[in-house]
Amino acid sequence: MSRGPVERLEFDPSDMGDPLDRMAELERRRHGWINVRPVIHPDDEPPPPGLFAIFGPGPHKVPTATWMAPAAGRSGALRPAQIGVQHARGSRVLPGLGEMGLAPLAGWRVVQDHPRRGLVASLPDGIPGEVVLAWLVAVSGPLCAVPMTGRWQAEVYRPA
Repeated sequence: MSRGPVERLEFDPSDMGDPLDRMAELERRRHGWINVRPVIHPDDEPPPPGLFAIFGPGPHKVPTATWMAPAAGRSGALRPAQIGVQHARGSRVLPGLGEMGLAPLAGWRVVQDHPRRGLVASLPDGIPGEVVLAWLVAVSGPLCAVPMTGRWQAEVYRPA
């Protein structure tokens, strides 16, 4: 499947209207995804992972949180919306999120909590976009290994 151009939006967590509008659009279309990352000052951007990064903790010093719209699978059955968070914790992240009061919400089914591949969960129908996006931003902040500016960037991916 090819994808169209990526739309980049910068937003403040106190006003998530633009990314929420895109989430609603992708949910209606049953296709696409949005990556959310904290904005990092250029002086604080971590260097790209080196040759031996595969042997250490995850290379994602700046976490990337993803929301995927519900979509029809190959059998035609609807796959629920999913979220994922890549991070550099180097260990399972779920226990720590619970300790911070940021555990996945009731009804969210965690399908992966891997030190290198990140956290992935399937969402039940009817979870408001505001709840999902606020959770992704809240979780990504403590998982960021470099200073953040307080602003966030959403990258919107639509199939061509």
